[in-house]
Amino acid sequence: MVDKLSEFYKLLNNEEDREYIELFVSYSIALISAKLKPSITLNLVKNDNKRTYDLWKLYGENYIKSLGLKYIQLRESDRSLIVLIYDEELLEKAISNPENLKFLISIGYKYDFSLNQCVEKLKERYALYACPHELGVFLGYPIDDVRDFMECTEKKCLACGYWKVYNSISNAKTIFNLYDEVKEHTLDNILIGKRHKILCGILKSKFENKQCIVFG
Repeated sequence: MVDKLSEFYKLLNNEEDREYIELFVSYSIALISAKLKPSITLNLVKNDNKRTYDLWKLYGENYIKSLGLKYIQLRESDRSLIVLIYDEELLEKAISNPENLKFLISIGYKYDFSLNQCVEKLKERYALYACPHELGVFLGYPIDDVRDFMECTEKKCLACGYWKVYNSISNAKTIFNLYDEVKEHTLDNILIGKRHKILCGILKSKFENKQCIVFG
């Protein structure tokens, strides 16, 4: 996969502005397109060689909307912008999970919050903390691992991949492998010219039936 990533970045850096940002976003949201993750965070660097932040403003925001996804700006600094991109239906399911909801309520979210209110609360807490721990819930991480990470538990970290694993290592490795498969399949399709909504459709068609592996 390393070689494919190298090919992808060479391809990416040769693209014109609009195609660059749309391709960059397409790869970044692959796990959302595959319906295996409710959201991702995207760090958009300002003043880099490809003007990633500026291109996001020009084209990226509308591209996300065209894919039927939502986004919110979590925090902006002189150096970068952090954006949460999410699938409304999947994020609603993640937040309404009883254990996740109980956790969110314990740190200041309200039982009757709408999805929009939950996302706005996350943004509010981003202004107070470097990276609020409940972000893991929004990203679809197992709640037991989110709690253990938050509480600085004395439990041994069993693995560190898409998140820090403190419980159910076998299940986590299965998910990590599935996520890697999605990323590699995304690269394969991009490198043969599949883009945008066609790529999203390919990922959904191939992986949506594996939601039970991730969400139980």
